[in-house]
Amino acid sequence: MSRKGVAVAAVLAGGAAAGYAAWRLRRASRAEIERLACILGWEPGRVVADVGAGRGALAVEAGRRVGRQGHVYAAEVEPAKVRKVRRRAEGSGLENLTAVETDQSGGGMPADACDAILLRGSYHHFSDPAAMTAALHRALRPGGTLAVIDFEPRWWLSLLAPLKGVPQDRGGHGIPREVLVRELEDAGFSITGIIPRWRWDTYCVVAQKPAGN
Repeated sequence: MSRKGVAVAAVLAGGAAAGYAAWRLRRASRAEIERLACILGWEPGRVVADVGAGRGALAVEAGRRVGRQGHVYAAEVEPAKVRKVRRRAEGSGLENLTAVETDQSGGGMPADACDAILLRGSYHHFSDPAAMTAALHRALRPGGTLAVIDFEPRWWLSLLAPLKGVPQDRGGHGIPREVLVRELEDAGFSITGIIPRWRWDTYCVVAQKPAGN
């Protein structure tokens, strides 16, 4: 094979690896869903949110669990994904799910509305984390729970899928766990738990908005 052929093959292999990594992160196993439901209290009557909801699979799962007396906000920055979430909710017969078009500063999210918020594989994409964490803090009720699932920087993913506008301290495509913890604490959250090995090579940071805040 020529040098050009080798280079093309390397790019294709790298792209396939990046696609597979993204697919693995998007798809939640039944065991992971049960863990999230326990941590975030997806129970009848609860109001919860999924920020960076993607196509809405987890938001729909949460909607089924919180029931008619509860509510789910599924927030996305991409209008196309917001539309997909709405169609998925309609197809699932859920009337307790609201798809919210937000932005990098968390605009559009309701204040003091949520008992729990999930961010799964989305936090490291935020170009203005200070504004986003402040919006998450406002959206939670006092005593509410925040769970962030993310992964340590991947240099190879930075080459194949570079992120634009994110802070320099990310160190690649991903976010160091200690940086995430610091940013949450700077926003006023109290860290209540860290699960270093959540699923595959991801971690989970659980935080709480202190009562009275």
